[in-house]
Amino acid sequence: MNGLLTDGGTMALSKRLQTFAAGMLAATMLLLDARVDAQENVPPVFGPPLQYIQKPGREFDTLLAANVSWLKNKLSDRKRRRREAQNSFRIEPAATKPQVQAIIDLLDKGIKETQAALAVVSARSPDPAAQKQVVKLNVEAWIKALSDRAENYRRFAQEAEAQAKAATKRLEAARYRLDVEDDKRIADNA
Repeated sequence: MNGLLTDGGTMALSKRLQTFAAGMLAATMLLLDARVDAQENVPPVFGPPLQYIQKPGREFDTLLAANVSWLKNKLSDRKRRRREAQNSFRIEPAATKPQVQAIIDLLDKGIKETQAALAVVSARSPDPAAQKQVVKLNVEAWIKALSDRAENYRRFAQEAEAQAKAATKRLEAARYRLDVEDDKRIADNA
């Protein structure tokens, strides 16, 4: 305790506290920066299924079941998004209504396409060729969406790594500034 009360001990404690404060400031800035990036780069609301369990000997049946489930979820998602767009259309100013109407039209088109695909894969008397074509198109779209998502995550990871390196450099710069200030204060006291 006596070592802390001397000028050297007080200065060392002060330097440690300042370094700790600079580190906390840099970490806070990094976390706030990451939150903003995370909000801007949100993955799409509705994407491909992330898990698929294949049963031996029944590969197409399990893939068809996954497609039916995915199409039903996609249809409900598109309908929900269309309702939200219609509600926002009612309260939007006149200047932005054409943009919202274009979104509603795209969602209507997506709903019709999804309903048609769902009718093909869940028909009572199925057309195997049509079912295989829908499944093939969906699986290709899933693969493309997953590879796009993986590429986005790779890019986000590279950006986060660059930000972390920049934050480390800022922390080191803050430490050097604190050292310079301490040295200057010591020199002024001397």
